[in-house]
Amino acid sequence: MILVLFGTSKYEFVRPLIALNDLAEMGLIKDRIIVQGSSTKFTSKHFKITPYFQPEELDRLIDEADLIIAHGGTGSVLPAVKKGKKVIAVARYGNLNEHSDNHQVELLDALSAKGYIIPWYFDTKIVDILKSIESFKPATYISTKHFILNFLNHYIKES
Repeated sequence: MILVLFGTSKYEFVRPLIALNDLAEMGLIKDRIIVQGSSTKFTSKHFKITPYFQPEELDRLIDEADLIIAHGGTGSVLPAVKKGKKVIAVARYGNLNEHSDNHQVELLDALSAKGYIIPWYFDTKIVDILKSIESFKPATYISTKHFILNFLNHYIKES
């Protein structure tokens, strides 16, 4: 099963759905596709868009998914990365009215550099990414939260 996650953004994000729908139409995607689409409006005979899932349902779907395609938001990408899932992350672009700016590209750059995800940039074809996903082995997620907490704790004690 392919789980598509678009977070809770107010911006529509049809570009990846058009690409996935086209591949399903050509028979290149045969997996069941489940989409958490937020405010995105799109109709397909290959998948249904649900605006939001309850947290428990979303967690279950992430566990069951063979592949997760997520917009480049931390709330959509990191839960799957932390579970060691194969994640294709696609950036929303401000100049395409998919977001307020292009900050998601920076997240994709950082996470792909660490081997956590495969990025899907504007100029990359999803069919090429899907060909490489079988051999992709995501790196084990290592949290750096403790460094930040130690820094803040030290800062507070010294102030």
